[in-house]
Amino acid sequence: AEVTGCDVQIGTSLSWAFADLEDGPSRMGRGWFAVIDGLVGNSACQVRIRARNDAENGPWSDTMQFRTSEVPSEPLVVLCLSRTPTNLSLQWLLHDPDGAPVTECDVQVATSFAWASASFSDEGSPKKTDDETWRCQLAGLEGNREYQVRIRGRNDSGDGAWLVQHFRTSEPPTVPSALRCVRRMLDAVTIEWDLADPEGAPVEACEVLMQRSAFSTWGSAAFPVAGAPARVAGTTWRATVCGLERGVEHRM
Repeated sequence: AEVTGCDVQIGTSLSWAFADLEDGPSRMGRGWFAVIDGLVGNSACQVRIRARNDAENGPWSDTMQFRTSEVPSEPLVVLCLSRTPTNLSLQWLLHDPDGAPVTECDVQVATSFAWASASFSDEGSPKKTDDETWRCQLAGLEGNREYQVRIRGRNDSGDGAWLVQHFRTSEPPTVPSALRCVRRMLDAVTIEWDLADPEGAPVEACEVLMQRSAFSTWGSAAFPVAGAPARVAGTTWRATVCGLERGVEHRM
């Protein structure tokens, strides 16, 4: 007597109920298959199956336990690809659970009292860029400040776990180094100094102060028309200070 069909039941808290099937049960080769619908994501379910033929129903199988697709795990390998005084470009890896790919990601920034949804630049909201790689660009930040950021993924099974990381926006320039006089004139000097550019925030201008003696106050230096502080090569800056007293040592 050939098997003509199968029954599939799902265990409930009190009893067994016939499963809501999206497909099947259908014969596949020497076996059978069915697609159970209406389950809850990221949860375990108990299943039992019996076969039937023209004679009668067969016995129920042993109870089998299965689990639906999980929620996303914590993001991995979170990197800051670039930063400016107001933006942070972040990238992270987030694996797709079996049967439930990650569909979106949440990014939040810590405030004084709570977590708040991050602000993004134009086209900077979280997007998948590769198989399991995501990127975003935070905007509206303050320079030289450390931010606590948390990220999680979401799929059809629910929200994943948060991962908390710390990132800092671009710093202000450091102290100039290697200040040197490269040319002396009767009432002027040309000076040079080295000043590295902070990541994501190149130095835009320099200020030169002058002191005529150890006991005088610091004041702004004067420059000829073409002698104001300017970058001359790489991290080297130059300025010509004029209006100096002849034969007097000046501090800068």
